[in-house]
Amino acid sequence: MTDYILGLDVSTPTEFDPVSEGAGEIRGIKTALHNTFPYANSSLDVSNESLNQLVNESLPDILKRLGELESSVSGGNVIVASCKYNGSEQKYGHHITSVANGWDGDEGLLAGQYRVNFDTNIEEFDEHYAVQITPFPAIVNGVSAYPTIVALQGFTANAVTFTVHQIGGPENGSAPQNAVGFSLMVVDIEQN
Repeated sequence: MTDYILGLDVSTPTEFDPVSEGAGEIRGIKTALHNTFPYANSSLDVSNESLNQLVNESLPDILKRLGELESSVSGGNVIVASCKYNGSEQKYGHHITSVANGWDGDEGLLAGQYRVNFDTNIEEFDEHYAVQITPFPAIVNGVSAYPTIVALQGFTANAVTFTVHQIGGPENGSAPQNAVGFSLMVVDIEQN
């Protein structure tokens, strides 16, 4: 017995095999069909012409599109690092080892300053990378604090450093009273 159509033996059963083994042969054929076409829930009407068209016309087009996609990924417009930080801990990180913030006194930073450290240096670091940082205001007693803006202070092959400034309220233009969360993406924007 076999599990797939390709393994079915066309020479069995022979004319000398007992009829009583026919039920097993039929179960084997059903098993092979089910395993070969596990998601078929209606008739499969495929002609040789349509299969040839798929192989000769559609498949090369699909491969061409995959090649274009691969070259766009390897040639630019790729997210090389990203993270989400909730104000006290990193919730997600792609090529990010740590987030340091000044409210905790990390790495000699002052309140309102952050440093996002990459797990490896960005290869061929130069001016064709863009940093997008979206701050999330702190929630104090269930109420969103004043909005904040970000100012990029430094961007090197191994880290991004920035400050957060509050808009409005007593700390207007200064660091907010509490650490804020943010999302960060570093994008390779080189165009080939």
